[in-house]
Amino acid sequence: MDINSSNMRTVLIRPRRARKEWLVMRLPAFFVQRTSKRSTAMEEEKEFSLSETAQKEMLCLARKALEIAVAENEKSPFTPIHRLISAAKDNLLKNYNPPDEKLKERWGIFVTLETVKSPQEEELRGCIGTFEPREPLYELAISYAIHSGFGDPRFERLNAKELPKIKIKISVLSPLRRVKSPEEVIVGKHGIEIVRGFNSGCFLPEVATEYKMSREEFLSTCCSHKAGLPPDAWKDPKTEIYVFETFKFEEK
Repeated sequence: MDINSSNMRTVLIRPRRARKEWLVMRLPAFFVQRTSKRSTAMEEEKEFSLSETAQKEMLCLARKALEIAVAENEKSPFTPIHRLISAAKDNLLKNYNPPDEKLKERWGIFVTLETVKSPQEEELRGCIGTFEPREPLYELAISYAIHSGFGDPRFERLNAKELPKIKIKISVLSPLRRVKSPEEVIVGKHGIEIVRGFNSGCFLPEVATEYKMSREEFLSTCCSHKAGLPPDAWKDPKTEIYVFETFKFEEK
């Protein structure tokens, strides 16, 4: 099983514990920002879902935000990202009232941009997100669409010529929750983060599904390939294991 192949979907690595941004390798890769404490195993695991109306609204806000940011950046190249975000919010959120109360909630999110090459082929164009947001979902859709289009260091800034070929995908993330036992990890449902000292690594839920991993393989591979730990480090009581879930939707 070659988990480092070019078909790998998403995995996270954190170079240093103190950093607030994590570099995510493979497809779709993204930066993840952290600002607050992780939840504990004693907290209830909240289930999340979004109505079709809310999904369409977030995708619409993300699309309009990119259009505004592209126009602003073409008028003044290399406009700082925070100014692009401010311009989009000023334009889109004046007297704004979310059509669904869920959009006022704060959940982790990442926005993935992909260039549609053909009906069967899409290519990563940018992806940035956060596990611990400071804004409600409707604002995050705007902020992270622009971060993904203009702040991913692997790509040039998005331009008007590219925009019509861009597909937007959004994943909403549940809070990280520490588990007491590795047996609590449910393959196919949970993404995992493994932390030991200054080492950490993370897999999204679909990694285990796509590569047909058992729970043990999922944990061991995350330790060895992403956290820089021995494969069996997850068995050590000193190793912290966190789980999370994702709710994904995209433009049609």
